[in-house]
Amino acid sequence: MSDLPKYQLIINDIKQKILNNTYKVDDKLPTENELADIYGVSRMTVNKALIDLEKDNYVYKIQGSGTYVKRRTLNKKFGSSVSFTNDISSSGSIPSSKLLEFRYCNYDEFPIIFEGLNLNENDNLIFFKRLRFSNNNPVAISLTFVSPKIVRNIDINELNNSFYDYILNKYNIRPICKNYTVSACLANSSQKKWLNTDETALLKVSHYSYTQNGNPFEYNETFYLSDKFTYTTNGETFGIESRNDK
Repeated sequence: MSDLPKYQLIINDIKQKILNNTYKVDDKLPTENELADIYGVSRMTVNKALIDLEKDNYVYKIQGSGTYVKRRTLNKKFGSSVSFTNDISSSGSIPSSKLLEFRYCNYDEFPIIFEGLNLNENDNLIFFKRLRFSNNNPVAISLTFVSPKIVRNIDINELNNSFYDYILNKYNIRPICKNYTVSACLANSSQKKWLNTDETALLKVSHYSYTQNGNPFEYNETFYLSDKFTYTTNGETFGIESRNDK
């Protein structure tokens, strides 16, 4: 038998049902009386659980109507060392990625990125595109350009998992990310398809990544569903803790 208080058990169960989409966004939860019967507790215990769920942004209440599942946004903060995958994990969701494209590019395609990564016209540039998921729901598309002078080769089988863990383990690179730019844009036809969206604006975030020695090795652009992410900044440069992927 669990030592947790009854209201906490209710919180945990409702959170799990929200995260696994048993209760979907804007679904109305059972009434307090119905929940009391379901969990075999008093209405007061249910009320306490719902208050805490509202504080944690899992639900919202409409006076005279009931309690509903809230759309949760992930708050990504510039100036911290929390990665994309860790943001998903810390919200209680399960992160994953799907490799959409992998190829080598030449200078004529991306001259500015070549120059930003200190590559010349005779070099190649590694490019890969990934679809990012939270609980199997697509939430972002990332485009990553990598210098083969520093990351000499990539096992594409690793790109459905953690790229940053991969380069830490294989090349002992712990990325330091700088020069962020953020802008809003409309999804193109392929982005609409992959993200299963229509008119939702995307949040485009780009940055360069450097090795511990200050050598640029990566340029990244990520397109987030704007209704699922919020970015804040304090103006600092930050490094990524390589627990999973960025």
